[in-house]
Amino acid sequence: MDGSGPATRSLYEADEHAWMLQQLALLNQGRVHELDATHLAEYLRDMTKSDRRALRSHLTRLFQHLLKFEAQPGRATRSWRLSVIEQQQRVHDDLKDAPSLANYLPELLPDAYATARRFAAQETGLPLSAFPAALPWSLDAALAWEPPEPNTQPRRRR
Repeated sequence: MDGSGPATRSLYEADEHAWMLQQLALLNQGRVHELDATHLAEYLRDMTKSDRRALRSHLTRLFQHLLKFEAQPGRATRSWRLSVIEQQQRVHDDLKDAPSLANYLPELLPDAYATARRFAAQETGLPLSAFPAALPWSLDAALAWEPPEPNTQPRRRR
C-alpha cells in the first residue's frame, strides 16, 4: 500500500493529528514505503515556515518593547518589562531548540524591526520618524538588554 492512497489522504485532510500519529507509527515500524511522502514533505515544509514565523514574531515583540522603553521611559510599566524578558527568553529558546534558524536572521531581523517600529509608533502615538529607521541593536545586545525597574510610584488619576 502506498501511503499516499485515498484512505491516507482523507485522514490527512480530516484529522492531521491522527495522520501524524499514523506516519510516526509507520516510521517506528520501519514501513517507510507506506509513508504518505507527498503530505509528509508538505507538512515538514510548513513546519519550517512556522518556526521562522514564530521567531520573527518574538523578535518583533522584543524590538517593539525596546523601542517603547527608549522612546517613553517614564511610561514604562511592569508589563513592558515582563514583555521584554519574555520575548528575550522566547528568542533564546527558539535559537537553542533550532540553531539552524540563525541562518534566517539576516532576513528576519530587519523585517521584524520594521514591523516593531510601526507598532511602537502606533502604541506610543509618536511619529514613525521618532524611531531609528535601521535596527539600532545587534541581536546579542537586544537579548542582553536589561529593562530598567518600572516607576513604583502610583499614577495619579485626573
